[in-house]
Amino acid sequence: MLKNRKQIKKLVAVGLLAALLGGCTPATSPQGTGETPVETPGESLVESPGEAALEASAYLVEYTGKDLEDQYDPEEGVLVTFSADQVTAQGEGITVEGATVNITQGGLYVLTGSSATGHVVVAAGEEDDVVLLLQNLTLENTEGVPVNIQSADKVILHVLDGTSNTLSDGGSTETAAEDSDAPNAAVYSKADLTINGTGKLVVEGSSSHGVFSKDDLKIIGTDLQVTAVHDGIKGKDLVGIKEAKLTVNAGDDALVSSNEEDSTKGFVVVESGVLNLTAGADGIQAETGLIIKNGEMTITSGGGSANASTQAGWGAWGTPEATGETSDSAKGLKAKVLLQVDGGTLHIDSSDDSLHSNGDLVINGGTVTIASGDDGIHADKNLTVNGGDITIEKSYEGLEGGVVTVNGGNLHVGASDDGVNTSGGNDGSSLGGRPGQNMFASDGSSFTMTDGYLYVEADGDGVDSNGSIAMSGGTLLVSGPTSNGNGALDYNGDFTLTGGTLLALGSSGMAQSAGSSSTQNTVMVNTEALSPGTVVTLMNSSGEELVTFTSPKTFSSLVYSSSLLKQGETYTLSTGGTPAGTLQDLLYPQGTTSPGTELLTFTQDEVLVTQGEGGMTGPGGAMPGPGGGMPNPGKRN
Repeated sequence: MLKNRKQIKKLVAVGLLAALLGGCTPATSPQGTGETPVETPGESLVESPGEAALEASAYLVEYTGKDLEDQYDPEEGVLVTFSADQVTAQGEGITVEGATVNITQGGLYVLTGSSATGHVVVAAGEEDDVVLLLQNLTLENTEGVPVNIQSADKVILHVLDGTSNTLSDGGSTETAAEDSDAPNAAVYSKADLTINGTGKLVVEGSSSHGVFSKDDLKIIGTDLQVTAVHDGIKGKDLVGIKEAKLTVNAGDDALVSSNEEDSTKGFVVVESGVLNLTAGADGIQAETGLIIKNGEMTITSGGGSANASTQAGWGAWGTPEATGETSDSAKGLKAKVLLQVDGGTLHIDSSDDSLHSNGDLVINGGTVTIASGDDGIHADKNLTVNGGDITIEKSYEGLEGGVVTVNGGNLHVGASDDGVNTSGGNDGSSLGGRPGQNMFASDGSSFTMTDGYLYVEADGDGVDSNGSIAMSGGTLLVSGPTSNGNGALDYNGDFTLTGGTLLALGSSGMAQSAGSSSTQNTVMVNTEALSPGTVVTLMNSSGEELVTFTSPKTFSSLVYSSSLLKQGETYTLSTGGTPAGTLQDLLYPQGTTSPGTELLTFTQDEVLVTQGEGGMTGPGGAMPGPGGGMPNPGKRN
């Protein structure tokens, strides 16, 4: 016997398709560079939503005095002048061979001039700090990389204020493996690298990457413009961005930290700055943690949402088709362990997920605007929203995770399938797979809302949990499906409703109300289809309006719950009134100037009341009767 409605929906959809086809507690450990301490978060379990808030302090970037130094005196350094095919320089710790300058000890070196074959090699001692001061330097090395840092403790590339500098590479178009010592970037470093100063630096990686440090990479204050056929800016152990202006156009990832051997490394922290990133693959990708503290960020990945990963032809299973290196995704922001957004302004247009974590994802603040060709915001484990203004203008599924928790914030979610989905649920991606499909390791899923404001407009299920739903506060508004194969609310376990305001509109064939464990009064009304724009008012026997709303789509079922709904009271639902004030999502906060025509009257004689036929009383139940409708296999519902 079929046990639940999701099994019914999935088997029916699969059958139709076959017929059509012919049948966390952080632990502290040193990073290992001697400069940047880092905490390593433990693994968070899907079954424990409280563990979702891994500390962002697990990923620390320590900026030393030398990192933050914004002024050097060129008169105090060794002057190195490039011209044509030669270099002139005088001073200790430096040798010159044709157009190549070799720096063998720490100190300040002032680089200026122009050369088509110029080459800077740093081979200093392991304890030496080297400062390369760029003063209107142009190195267009057609035979190799212009800056090759082989050894030092730290190298600082200081871009002098008021100067414009260009570093571009040439040579082979074959990219060296990451564990190789062969330089594979226009600016290549095997030591810690800091780029600072307030001048302008243009980096062109015409054969491989733009900037690549195999240790730590920090960018502070600089106007840095990078173009690369592969990754734009890459720091194997960490990438730290502070008060910089970055413009990156990359064939693969725009910004990436790639250390996958050491769990205390491979992270990206953006503290502040202005970032404009265009990537063939991921906008920003971190092997462990990706933390956005502040700043302004505009990201386009994989050609944007118009080139959706859910569509055929984007590449094999969500992989962009390109020469050279390829990536397994084209996401906006991506992390393997933790993605956390604390603030800033983010605009993301991605062909794959806009925000994605293979572990936990936490949003504490900021303004986030998303257009996604796949999921808007996805976490394999815990997805937690504590604050922020989040607008998902376009997505396949809006919020998706093993455990999804909304504790605050102002969220607007638009989805062509499910608005909120936990553990895959009954989304179209479960039917035979699709490009960009996300897989889940656990089915112990849930959706919880304690506070905040969430408006969902979905063509599939509005809120879909393969497990349970719990709501104790906040406002949840759902403009759900018109197809009877989906519902505004869809859950397999229980829906415990104890507080907050809920209004869910959608089709009636598979409609669900709150569950039997709920304590806040709730009414579900299944009625004849009401046209888009129909004004609906619920009022008590004294003529006081509880709620006035409308829908942008046809609907035949509504679920309403709030503290205003009193047990023992009689209520009237009417249609066609004249609204007052301005529509906010589904609601007219100022009610109506006239109540319209009575649709029905009911008494709230118990916690859960249902009016009209159709829908389902809880998880499980029977299929809708004739005319209930089935999902269209040719359309993602």
